[in-house]
Amino acid sequence: MSTPSPRICFVAPNALPVIDPNIPGPIGGIETRSWLFARTMARCCDSPISFVVRDAVAPQQSTIAGVRILPLVEPLTAVRRAIASSVVRRPQFPWLSIRRCSPNLLWQLPLLALAKLSPYPHGLSGGADTFLQSVQTDVFCTFGVNPASASTVATALARGLPAALVLGSDGDLDPRFLEGADYANQYGDRGDMSLHLLQSADLIVVQTPLQQRLLKERFGRESELVVNPIEVDAWTNPAPPSNSLELPSEPFVLWIGRADHTPKQPGKVLEIARALPDVQFLMVMNPFDSAVDEAIRKTHPPNVIIIARIAPDDMPVVFSHAAALLNTSSFEGFPNTFLQAALAEVPIVSLSVKPESTVLLPFGTCADGNLGTAAEALRQIVESGPNQQQLKGLRAAVEDTHSADQQARTLHRLLCELTRRRHG
Repeated sequence: MSTPSPRICFVAPNALPVIDPNIPGPIGGIETRSWLFARTMARCCDSPISFVVRDAVAPQQSTIAGVRILPLVEPLTAVRRAIASSVVRRPQFPWLSIRRCSPNLLWQLPLLALAKLSPYPHGLSGGADTFLQSVQTDVFCTFGVNPASASTVATALARGLPAALVLGSDGDLDPRFLEGADYANQYGDRGDMSLHLLQSADLIVVQTPLQQRLLKERFGRESELVVNPIEVDAWTNPAPPSNSLELPSEPFVLWIGRADHTPKQPGKVLEIARALPDVQFLMVMNPFDSAVDEAIRKTHPPNVIIIARIAPDDMPVVFSHAAALLNTSSFEGFPNTFLQAALAEVPIVSLSVKPESTVLLPFGTCADGNLGTAAEALRQIVESGPNQQQLKGLRAAVEDTHSADQQARTLHRLLCELTRRRHG
């Protein structure tokens, strides 16, 4: 008799806006990738799939795209998101520093302090989690080095279940984690928590060979490589844009990221745009750090249009109208936008990040941190068009290497093997 496939629970608590387009909120790489893995696995593999999300209210549907949605309902979720954009946690006294003053902090901070003293603290905060204790699953799969993943792995350990950690970026392998509690990253996550997570996960899945090497060199852990997935069919015949979507005149340079100093660096876009006053730029800038968001919106030149969000279904048509994709990040994991640009046959100009995928290596330009080089590359693309020889065969290569079905099956196989090893 064959062994039934394990029940798999994905944990990416901020993914609800990508799961349900009616829910407002930023959408990042972790959210996009985790949901694509989950719904593709539900369609093409034989495991029951569930997905843990967090929000102030429960979603209206309990099952979406074959995935059972498990809502961790926390009424203060919106307050926490607002405070996160104004306050940075510190590992030592005074524990908090305010990066942007807001009158709302006068009531938000005391409210959260009272909530922390409650016998029902907010979930997924780093330790074993009461909500996850009740989830019916055989294996957990969590994304990114963060408190939610730390809670997932700690809960799995307490329950005697296996847990896989899927890295979200190169920042998940920060060597300063080795400093322990003396270090906290820009999100306030302490080094000792992050280090323990990297040491405790039963399986670590990386996005790139670089991450695989850094994980081994810095933390002594082996890993499995599963490249970023993408749905090729959605990019073959882009649907018409929604009525609310207004695009700049063509040709325009597209930038997608969030309002933060590191790693996305939206301020670099403004510097490049000022050097190219005759070129239109469209910035899709998810809110994150409200001070950065406000500064960018107040100081951008007239050739820059800024919108907070584009619905995932509109992304193919947005790329189809773009002349080039600009990336200004100081580091990434493997940007989903690189794959989207490749399928749309839109050249990539990256300020610092080099594509790790062998498929994309000959495709586009890396400026090695030089703003002038990036601006000149964009100018040439806008004036002369892309190098058609570079684009030839790119769509087929991406489909062969990064198709969602193929990568979901690979991750499913790894999770099945992990579960069998744990349970014998």
